[in-house]
Amino acid sequence: TVIFEVLKLAGADNTKAADFEAIVSKDQALTAKMLKMVNSAFYSIPKKITTIRDAVVVLGFKTLRSIVMAAATTKLFRHDSVGYGFERAGLWKHSYGAAVVARFLSVKLGWSQEAADGAFVGGLLHDMGKLILEKYLALHQEAFHAKLIQEPGRMAELEQEFIGYDHVALGKEIAMKWKLPQSIVEMISCHHAPAAFGPLQPQGALIHLANFMARSAGWGIARGFTARTPLVAGSLEILGLSPADLPPIQQEAAAQQVLVRLQRDRAG
Repeated sequence: TVIFEVLKLAGADNTKAADFEAIVSKDQALTAKMLKMVNSAFYSIPKKITTIRDAVVVLGFKTLRSIVMAAATTKLFRHDSVGYGFERAGLWKHSYGAAVVARFLSVKLGWSQEAADGAFVGGLLHDMGKLILEKYLALHQEAFHAKLIQEPGRMAELEQEFIGYDHVALGKEIAMKWKLPQSIVEMISCHHAPAAFGPLQPQGALIHLANFMARSAGWGIARGFTARTPLVAGSLEILGLSPADLPPIQQEAAAQQVLVRLQRDRAG
């Protein structure tokens, strides 16, 4: 399918913009969604973009790659994930919200455009292991939710307890199989435990914070599901942030997320 071709290209070092255009143009609906995102207020482009080639020229290949991946994964992430406490299509709302927050934080912290785009993709894919585990976890939904509310910082351990595998390890394996960049693999691995690859690093702390903020905002979370991911100590400090910085960041990121989602939904 187009989405897996896109993901494969995203992990290749020698991918050219023309390769991307050739794949995306096969899917008219995907092209329409992508162009809607490109022309949304999120990117603030003064001139309307009407072709994939123009989008490459204006935004650059790496930024366009993250937009195409967001558009392409819409259907993939729209599966119900009630076993994890998401509302209908909630996994997509949460993942997209985390991606927007991750990109916004990267820009605010002065990271490069490439790093910001990578953070967006990492935020988008951080929970993809849940897509496969959901149907197994749904069999234990009530008991799992009850324990998760009691022990909100132990989601991966509780998954292991109930179904013998966890979404973090599975997401990492999928990313490696798809040959995604190592930075994406590490972000998937670090979104609950930012020091999963050794001493706490800014990239791990950023994706962990983005996940925390998306869950705290309740994006995609089912009504009545109260379990929240705790913030690991030191995550703010290593990014040069304080608790007082979070509310305005979350408000701005939420506004950008709403704008992009509106544009995407209008595209069908």
